[in-house]
Amino acid sequence: MKKRMMIMLSTFVLLFGMVGCDELLEDELPEEESIEQESESETSESMFANLNSFEASTLDGDTFTEENFADYDLTIVNVWGVTCNPCIQEMPELEELRQSLPKNIQLITLCIDGEDYASEASEILSSTGFEGITIFPGSEDMETFCSQIMYTPTTVMFDSKGNAIGTDIIGSPANVEEEYYAHINEALEAMGKEGIK
Repeated sequence: MKKRMMIMLSTFVLLFGMVGCDELLEDELPEEESIEQESESETSESMFANLNSFEASTLDGDTFTEENFADYDLTIVNVWGVTCNPCIQEMPELEELRQSLPKNIQLITLCIDGEDYASEASEILSSTGFEGITIFPGSEDMETFCSQIMYTPTTVMFDSKGNAIGTDIIGSPANVEEEYYAHINEALEAMGKEGIK
């Protein structure tokens, strides 16, 4: 019985590791809560804080604030970590997606541990070909948002005022383009705007 439980637990850990990384190991959720969080992501509303007022630094040393959302109907924020293999593996697909988006939608990444590992983050982005904006955790609403991230990758969409909208993407989808377009269209529809593609 004990051996069977160990096999089941190992299988769960292996399967979950293929989908995403547990970013905050010291704050790891019990198994029941992890499953509950995944099911919450199936709802039609984001479970994350709004980004109505914040300031963050970009990898290039610029400042990024809620004002950078204003020129776009939708801003997609992909949260990743430098030790998260699924995050790194999906970067080339995220860059392809970013380049295919219309001008009213932007995709940026937020490297959750980038302040401590800026050179590693830069190397990863360079080697995977991601050329979009990458920000690091910042102040005000950004602090609250980052404190809610339990797993990477996590992707949240925001409207032009920084309100979280639509369904969050927890983990790395099997088909990045298909999954993201479905979530983008859901968010646009929730705002009363026409979908894309």
